[in-house]
Amino acid sequence: MKNPLDTEPISDLRNRSGNVNPLNAIRKNHRFHIYVCDAIEEVANDLPDRIDPDRCMRIADTLTRELPMHHADEEQGLFPLLKKRSLPDDRMPNILQELARQHAIDSDQAAELLDPMSRIATGKTVKNPDMLGYMFRSFVETYRRHLIWEIEFLLPLAHKRLYSEDLVDLKIQMMNHREKPAKLMG
Repeated sequence: MKNPLDTEPISDLRNRSGNVNPLNAIRKNHRFHIYVCDAIEEVANDLPDRIDPDRCMRIADTLTRELPMHHADEEQGLFPLLKKRSLPDDRMPNILQELARQHAIDSDQAAELLDPMSRIATGKTVKNPDMLGYMFRSFVETYRRHLIWEIEFLLPLAHKRLYSEDLVDLKIQMMNHREKPAKLMG
């Protein structure tokens, strides 16, 4: 079986003529990010002696490339559409503000993981593996919880509220993020 870290999580969006529901693509991307959390947790468990450098490099690449794209898909694509289509009882402005805040925290924490993950990937030793393992697990715990909340609450609500033309707009936005990813990471 192919390692999920070796794949582009939602490559099926690249087919512009295909009938890909972007909400399903986001759900697939959430599952990919949960797998990344599992991989980070495995690295934390393997510290300091049983490190797989290739896995660490793939994790670092994912945190650098996929995480900003995922956040952009939601913040620039999905969230504005949900805000526009939500009902007052949905309390969507407050929810979206909180999710954007969580994205900023996730991005900051992921940035803090990059240097030690890259050091491990290149065979360098870490000074305090227990502290590093704690840092990795802390990121995993909060990020996994965030992803599950979006899977269980936000995406089902999006399926109820968004119109077909919204889905077309969201798909185009997501494809554009993949065609110009450097702008997201800049």
